[in-house]
Amino acid sequence: MKKYSFRLALALSGAVSLATFAVTAFQLRAPMPGERIGGSGEAARYHLALFVPRDGGAFFESLAEGALQAAGEAGAALSVHYLGIDGSSLEFAPMLGADGIALCPISDTTALRARLDAVAASGLPLVLVNRAIPSEQPRTFVGTNNYDWGRKAGSLIAEELAIRGEQGTVAVVYSDKSPSVFAERELFEMGLRSALSAASPSMKGGRIEARYTALNPQDAEQVIYELVHATPDLSAVVFTDERDTVAGSQALIDLNLVGRVAVVGSGSGPAVAEYVRKGIVTGSVAADPRLIGAEAIRILAELSGSGYASSSVDTGLAVVSRENLTRFAAGRSQP
Repeated sequence: MKKYSFRLALALSGAVSLATFAVTAFQLRAPMPGERIGGSGEAARYHLALFVPRDGGAFFESLAEGALQAAGEAGAALSVHYLGIDGSSLEFAPMLGADGIALCPISDTTALRARLDAVAASGLPLVLVNRAIPSEQPRTFVGTNNYDWGRKAGSLIAEELAIRGEQGTVAVVYSDKSPSVFAERELFEMGLRSALSAASPSMKGGRIEARYTALNPQDAEQVIYELVHATPDLSAVVFTDERDTVAGSQALIDLNLVGRVAVVGSGSGPAVAEYVRKGIVTGSVAADPRLIGAEAIRILAELSGSGYASSSVDTGLAVVSRENLTRFAAGRSQP
């Protein structure tokens, strides 16, 4: 039912052109005085708007579901809209009649920055979700800490390599499917190196090789084939996207490298969890998209009401291991 609500909200509120926006704005008008919101039995206090990537996949679906639930708990009406790479739909944001806007950027283009500045200049409370974009003016951010992500991944690798008594090249596979990690790759690799060097001084100067995948969910297979061929001393691979974890791990299975290359995955979905259970993936670092969405709307409601809220909310990261798989199977992705 929740997924249906999310998809219905998207269907009603996609703003991709001026013509379609005219219809959308009518459908997503601010709640009238006394108007009820679904299931709460209370009048909506605020109308909030959430912008998510058009092709964001399951992660942003779950994020929007968490946002919708939090809006209901806060007594707010929430409309969900698509956000393009250049943020063109934000041109119409002030026309929504919303009391605040939360958005999940998937790029850092000049055009998007200009549109974010315009929204901020309009006086609308603004929350960036899952990816921070540098600005001269402080902006509220809700999401994960990429330094911590790298540190957790590094700790998993260090434990595995200590057992094997070996050290070689560590490869990080960044992806357009998880642009927030790629945008802060320097922080991610700082955390990775910090954990590796803390475990063993000999790992401090170890080689880290970066690879990239696009939106195709099978890109990771080709990346792994090329990486293995070009890196004879490959000892570990870190994936920063859940779909890449599944595809890339399958490539390592096909190459008969399970047990020879340590794998740190991303996410806690059924396929990743199964690879962890079988020992194909050493462990996985997982964000909780529902929690990210819920916290974003909670903070946005605070900004819309009082004008004040935390400037940054770290929603945390969990490590999926064979020891805690039961907890993740039960749907609890936070420690």
